[in-house]
Amino acid sequence: MLRYYDDSCTRGDWRRARKVQEDICQEDFASVFVWFIRIATGPHVAYFIESGYLDDRCLSILEKYPDIKGWL
Repeated sequence: MLRYYDDSCTRGDWRRARKVQEDICQEDFASVFVWFIRIATGPHVAYFIESGYLDDRCLSILEKYPDIKGWL
């Protein structure tokens, strides 16, 4: 979902970007998103990338849009 957000922002499709943000923050996704932020900003992030649990593009997106960490 973060890749969709990044793609939408890159294209200047702010309505779609906002919709993706809202979808991520919905109750069904919120716990997964919290897990992602915790792992992506934690000390063992390299392990999760190497093991395939975490996409390094998502980490780049977090660096590009640091406000994402405060969505919830």
